[in-house]
Amino acid sequence: MGLQLDFAFEGFRLIRARPKRVVLWGIVTLFGYGLAALVLVAIAGPVLPLLSTAGLRGPDSITEAVAQQGLTGMMSAAPIWLMTQAVIACAICRAGLDGGDDPFGHLRFGIREMQVLAVMAVTSLLTLVVMVSVISALEMLRLGAAFSGVAFVLSSLTGYLIQVRMSLNVPQSFVLRRIDLFGSVSLTRGYFWPLAGGYLMAFALACIVDYLGDQVIRAVVAVFFGENAPGTIPDVSSLAAFLTPARTLQMAILFGLIMPQTSAIMLAAPLGAWKTLSPAPRPAVAAQ
Repeated sequence: MGLQLDFAFEGFRLIRARPKRVVLWGIVTLFGYGLAALVLVAIAGPVLPLLSTAGLRGPDSITEAVAQQGLTGMMSAAPIWLMTQAVIACAICRAGLDGGDDPFGHLRFGIREMQVLAVMAVTSLLTLVVMVSVISALEMLRLGAAFSGVAFVLSSLTGYLIQVRMSLNVPQSFVLRRIDLFGSVSLTRGYFWPLAGGYLMAFALACIVDYLGDQVIRAVVAVFFGENAPGTIPDVSSLAAFLTPARTLQMAILFGLIMPQTSAIMLAAPLGAWKTLSPAPRPAVAAQ
C-alpha cells in the first residue's frame, strides 16, 4: 500500500469542511496554552533568559538554583500544555473519522483524552531520554568541543526517528480505546521516508500559517498600540511585566486563532497517515 504525501493536508481539510471548528478549538487552545504560558512565566520567568542563552555562554553559566527554577516551571506548565494538546488531538480524531458535524466541535473530556495524554507524555519522555542518552554516549568518547554540534545533530535525528515511528500511536490508541504505545511501530514499518517527508511538509505549512498570523498580530497590535507594539522578545521577569495590554492582545490572537490552526495541521497529519495505513474503523465507534 502506497502512502501519498497529501496526508499532510488533513488538517486543512478538516478546517475547510467546518470552519467553525477553528473558533471552538480556539477557545480550548486559548485557555489551555495561555494558562500554560502564564504558569511558566510566573514560576520560571526570571530565569528563562538565562536558560535560553545557555548554549552561547556554556552550561557552567547555569547555577543549580536557576536550573531547578526553570525545571520547576517547565514541569508545572507541561501537563497543562499536554492536556490541551490531547483534547485537541481527540477532537481532530473524531472530526476526521466521523466526518459529520458536531455543535461542540467534537470536543470532549473523558477517558480517551486521558489515554491520549498518557501516550503523548510517554512518547515525549521516551524521545527525550533517547536524545539525552545519545549526547551522553558521544560525550563519553571525548571527541572535543568541535564535535558538540555533531552530537546535537545525531541526537535530533534519533529523536525524529522515534517520533516518526511512534507517530501513529495517538490515532491508534484513540480508535482502540486503550493505550497502544508501540502499535505504531509495526504500522510505520517500511514507510519512514514518506512519513518523515509528510510531517516535514506539515511542519512547513504550520510555519507558514504561523508567520502569516504573526504579521496579522503585528498589524492589529500596531493599530491599537502604535509604538507600544510588543517586540519579538517579551519581558518575562514577572507576570505584571509580561501581561502588558499589547502582549495580552497578542497572546489572545496567537493562542485563540493561530494555534488552533497550526495544531490542526500538525496533529491531523498522523491521523491522515493512519487512515491510509490502517483499516478504517466503524464511524460509530470512532466518533464517540
